[in-house]
Amino acid sequence: MKSAAIRTMLSHHWTYEEMPAEPIGPDGTLLHGLERIWAYAAQNDGYYPVIATPTLLGEIYYGHALLQLRDLNAALFEKYGINVHGRLLDLIGTPSDPPKNTVANYHFKCKA
Repeated sequence: MKSAAIRTMLSHHWTYEEMPAEPIGPDGTLLHGLERIWAYAAQNDGYYPVIATPTLLGEIYYGHALLQLRDLNAALFEKYGINVHGRLLDLIGTPSDPPKNTVANYHFKCKA
């Protein structure tokens, strides 16, 4: 990881007092947010995050992503009675403008 790519994360001087006490709950703490924000913070610093994985895990991830897409398609097709992507997109719409609440348009502000 390049140090310049984690400027946002290091711009705040984290202390132990800011972190939740052990045992940490199942979700929703500052620590959970910090473990998930690294890629977005790197984008904020002008870098594009990439996750490297061994081929075997890549195959599993790709297969799982296709399974999720298949299940989502099946649910949408069943709900709307449509089995053609183009017609489904006509029905539910597509964004005409890029989303305004993307990480690229957001600048993190940490209290020093």
